[in-house]
Amino acid sequence: MRELNAFEIERILKESIKENIKTIKIEKIGANEKSIWLIDTGLNKYVLKEFSRSKKNSILRRISRNFYSDSSITFATELFVYTELKYKKFEYFKHPSLLNYNEDKYMLIEHISGKLGRKKNDNCNNKLAMGILEFNTSGILFNYYKIFWFNNIIRKPYFKILYWSVKEMLAKGRISDFLKTNLTLIKCSIMQKKSDKKYILHGDLTSNNNLISTDDDDYAIIDFESAYNEKKWILIDIIDVAVISINECDRDIIKRYLDQIKEKKADDVPINVMAQFRVALLHRIIPKTFEISGNRKLKENKWLVFLREVLLDDKKYEEWYLKNIG
Repeated sequence: MRELNAFEIERILKESIKENIKTIKIEKIGANEKSIWLIDTGLNKYVLKEFSRSKKNSILRRISRNFYSDSSITFATELFVYTELKYKKFEYFKHPSLLNYNEDKYMLIEHISGKLGRKKNDNCNNKLAMGILEFNTSGILFNYYKIFWFNNIIRKPYFKILYWSVKEMLAKGRISDFLKTNLTLIKCSIMQKKSDKKYILHGDLTSNNNLISTDDDDYAIIDFESAYNEKKWILIDIIDVAVISINECDRDIIKRYLDQIKEKKADDVPINVMAQFRVALLHRIIPKTFEISGNRKLKENKWLVFLREVLLDDKKYEEWYLKNIG
């Protein structure tokens, strides 16, 4: 499928907004093969995301490659979330508005100016914690038809951990790592009961990715390509925001989030924070254990060292948790 040209982009914009457009500046900002356009009219900015159909049509073909970035899944997922958000009212959760779309071609959303990442102060932490909780408990549920059933399986932490452990541990002879990883996952699953409610998770807030900070100490969350529903590992989003590095975590924002769950009585099922953190870290760190550049040896990978010496060791993980989180 060919990319939209400048004339088509201008036509879509004029059909979508009431602004008196005199000049338009169009810049492609999509990474890799993604067709994403920043449109500047001089008065406002907009983002146009174009749908590009994946050539990897079969599920088996997606599994054999990288289905997490499959465009047919990510585009449909993000568009579904944006259309659902149009009918929700939030006090703290901020996001770009969906202005127009064609489910087989494009979506036009507002552009939010600011800096990528977040500011660390009490006001921002409070807004962010309450905003993420508002989104997580907004009741947006994926309909299990078309590709959403598949998306909701592959996005879940336990599936990603299993997938990467098979692909990068078992398939490469790291049998001990594979067995310990999945045994740890089973232990954590026993420790944490499922919620009676379905949360919606953003799924891609690691290192404050997809978080825009504005000048007025506000923020907005963008890019919902990785969103999914979850009933067990419900703290993934807030942990991804809070964990800055292996030995640095913003405890304050975690506490604010958990306090709000209790205050709003958002969930009746006890949350095992230690198990939640362990699964969130496995989910986050395992892919990094094989991201080795140049001539670096496997044993020099700090993520692999942390995985083996801390995450997969019950006693050492508990010590790490009490020191950095508890």
